[in-house]
Amino acid sequence: MSTSDDAPWLGRLVASRYRLIARLGESKLAEVYLARHVLIDRLSAIKILRDDVGRDKALRSLFLREAKAVNRINHPNIVEITDYGETDETAFLVMEYVPGEALSRTLARGAIGWERAAHLGLRLALALSRAHEMGVVHRDLKPSNVLLVAQRGGADIVKLTDFGLAKLLTGGGQTTATAALLATQLSPAYVAPELFSSGALDAKSDLFSLGAILYECACGAMPYGAERPPPGAPPPLRPLEAIAAEISPLFADIVHRLLAWSPDDRPRDAFEVVATLREVLEPTPDADRDPPTVRRRPRPAGKPSLLSMPFDRIVPVCRRAWAAVREVAARDVRPGLLDDLRQADELLTMIERLGETVAADTRALALAEERASVVRRELGSQIDQRALARSRALGWAGSLAEQSDRIRSQRLSGSHRVSTVDALLWEEATLDLGEEQTRARAADLAAEIQALREQLRLANEALERDGAVLAAQLEGHVAALRALAVEAWAMLEHIAAPLDLALPIA
Repeated sequence: MSTSDDAPWLGRLVASRYRLIARLGESKLAEVYLARHVLIDRLSAIKILRDDVGRDKALRSLFLREAKAVNRINHPNIVEITDYGETDETAFLVMEYVPGEALSRTLARGAIGWERAAHLGLRLALALSRAHEMGVVHRDLKPSNVLLVAQRGGADIVKLTDFGLAKLLTGGGQTTATAALLATQLSPAYVAPELFSSGALDAKSDLFSLGAILYECACGAMPYGAERPPPGAPPPLRPLEAIAAEISPLFADIVHRLLAWSPDDRPRDAFEVVATLREVLEPTPDADRDPPTVRRRPRPAGKPSLLSMPFDRIVPVCRRAWAAVREVAARDVRPGLLDDLRQADELLTMIERLGETVAADTRALALAEERASVVRRELGSQIDQRALARSRALGWAGSLAEQSDRIRSQRLSGSHRVSTVDALLWEEATLDLGEEQTRARAADLAAEIQALREQLRLANEALERDGAVLAAQLEGHVAALRALAVEAWAMLEHIAAPLDLALPIA
């Protein structure tokens, strides 16, 4: 069990609404806690920068800026960031709570086999394709940043987390000490070799990391050893087929391509990986089902704390206490009791009305969150569709260009008759025209994607404003409800004391 020194934030209230109830994990940069939203009684995970890191204002700014970008990706295979902010001491992110385990813990028990790895890889490739299209690169893809929820009789629910921390490496503005600390978060066995040669990581680097994860998942070994060797000639890559029995050749091929030492030799983009893994798996529609809703555990009974209990319990608790007092007080003729009862009844009436207002606020906030999720999901899906079509168009254009170069080489070789040269010239022109038209289509799709991204940005700004207004309204009404309930409870205790009555709390 964690002590207060081990978990300094345990039990504290963050941003006046998140009660930290358990520690889930830690790193050199941050601690992760399980939290309960005291206004709407919802579980979340909160990542809080450690005090020494949180004091770096530049890093805090980058941390929150990246959080805002990731919050707009909104993909079923990416852990959603629902809130973020700063305290006087540090910065924090509020994320959806995923009750699974990190892939690193799963792999500690051994390889999971190529078929399960292919399912997992498909979900991760889908997540990366959306993130890359939105301009976000993970840069620290590794098993500890992949969460799995095993499903009985079905594919794992896969969630990619910890976007943003590694991107801070190239964000600028941080101190040398902080940059060095961020660099220690990277796991060399999963980082693309270009980091060590050029210091830069991009979308192709994420694909390399994905390949390293899939290789380890399939056979329980690392493709290039536990540590990345210094820049230079690539070390030998041991073929998957030599380690894992009865592995799909197509799966082995895509993993080997992902692990290419040169970024140019890797798949064109994450969409190509998605298409290949779908061909490997031939998935059923069930593979795309939504994750199940996490059920909350019931709160144990105990002495009520009207300032911290879930607000939907306040009215029933006060109502039961009032009913008990009224029943006993009806047999008492103490002077002044009627006035006390009348005042208590007025307070309870106000509490019930305010409770109805809070319930309406809660429904409005839930509807706003659902509407925001729908808008982001629909626009994200449209971006995915166009990005996939653009990826295919670029692939086809590249193929046409290769065919045209081959024909041109034949035509210029001087070994053909005039009639053959004319035919080759015509074929070359046809291929060049096809490439030009295909690239034009890809450019049109790129413009459509950019327009959708701008539409998503504007929609997010509006949705965030609406949500902030509703949340502030709810928070204000809940605060008023709690204050009124405390006043009413004091009045009920005042009435109950001479009657030797213990107020019911359950």
